[in-house]
Amino acid sequence: MALLIEWKSGGNRFMERCNGALEAEILACVEGIALALHWTMLPFEVETDWLTLTQMLQSREKDLSASAHLVREIRRLIDGDREISARKIHHAQNQYY
Repeated sequence: MALLIEWKSGGNRFMERCNGALEAEILACVEGIALALHWTMLPFEVETDWLTLTQMLQSREKDLSASAHLVREIRRLIDGDREISARKIHHAQNQYY
């Protein structure tokens, strides 16, 4: 059983270099996962409206994409004893308050 903790932040941060929207979403996931790992010991779920990112995170095959290094970073963060899952949500569910 997992406890749902909603973390929604309408923040912004300057990125030195970004190859596109998918990479920006992956970088946001890296930062969000790192924060969740820091602030809770509970299981959590990563939600994204990018199907491609969800598939990248769920796949166990070697990632050969341009963002493979970032996907490896996410996998490094979520490997461990804690239950952490990823799922795709509809864009309309992606709201900031």
